[in-house]
Amino acid sequence: MAANSDFDQLVDLKRGFISREIFVDADIYREELDKVFTRTWLMVGHESLIPNPGDFYTSRMGEESVILCRDKNSEIHVFLNSCRHRGMKVCRYESGNTSLFTCPYHSWTYTTDGKLQGVPLYRSLYDGVLDRDAKACEHIKHELPQLGESIIADVTDLMQVEAAFAEAIRLMDGVDVLINNAGISIRHKFLDITPEEWERVLAVNLTGVFYVAQTAARHMWERYAESGAGVILQTASTNGVMGYPYYADYNATKAGVIELTRSMALELAPRVRVCAVAPGYVLTPMQRAEYSDAMLDEVNRKIPLGRHAKPEEIAALFAYLASDDAAYATGHVFTMDGGETAGGLASR
Repeated sequence: MAANSDFDQLVDLKRGFISREIFVDADIYREELDKVFTRTWLMVGHESLIPNPGDFYTSRMGEESVILCRDKNSEIHVFLNSCRHRGMKVCRYESGNTSLFTCPYHSWTYTTDGKLQGVPLYRSLYDGVLDRDAKACEHIKHELPQLGESIIADVTDLMQVEAAFAEAIRLMDGVDVLINNAGISIRHKFLDITPEEWERVLAVNLTGVFYVAQTAARHMWERYAESGAGVILQTASTNGVMGYPYYADYNATKAGVIELTRSMALELAPRVRVCAVAPGYVLTPMQRAEYSDAMLDEVNRKIPLGRHAKPEEIAALFAYLASDDAAYATGHVFTMDGGETAGGLASR
């Protein structure tokens, strides 16, 4: 403790006075962290704050933000308000009710007992070479043994993208087809979107798509200078065509991907074909993590085919567009949504 912050100067027991300095002195704070917060039981909240299943209340333990939550079985849990991936807070609100906590960085989701529920794109079929996660790379290689190689890259980092493509070209003697598929989403109201969430969704879904597409296009432009054509296929969404609530940032990025695709097709023809696939609802791990069973059933009722698409059904469309059978296809966005947008049902 600082020399001028001894007990007698800070606390007057006879008159019951406490110096305001006790609340701002850095030395006192460090001693509290060492002697109080790390050695005693701490009150983080009372059960009356979370009377119902799904209720939560954010509190603190020293410098750590924690979540006091009642799970679906009415059991009470306290866990760190921190994503195990990059350490970002998974809850920004003081209190409320929820079924999941979602990290704004890569949309990892956690249940109300603090357990990891879902990791977006963990089982996605990239059909290409880029992934951000080493474990996901190994998983893809196990699921797709015919895949030649996988390369770790963060699509929001241009230097990593360029280095990954250089390695892909070395390993495969060139890149003929790109599936530009990285994306994240966060279900939240427009008024609740934070600048951090907005920037992160745009960084992955639009800027990352641009980085990867431009790097691939420059390679293909030289590779097919004499004959033939490279293929760039980008994952858009019906969210980029219709209005959907609770996904304003995601919708904006997918609309951007659609216009980026059309512009690229005009400039890169005939050396590079560029198309986009705009899926409707697909039962991916990311979708399963964000939606409860009741929400999935509600969505299925508005789709004429009565169900979500399977990931392999969307992958089959990508495979066709990448093949020579689609040699005349460029500049087009192919919607595959079970008839959802045909009747204007998407935004209901």
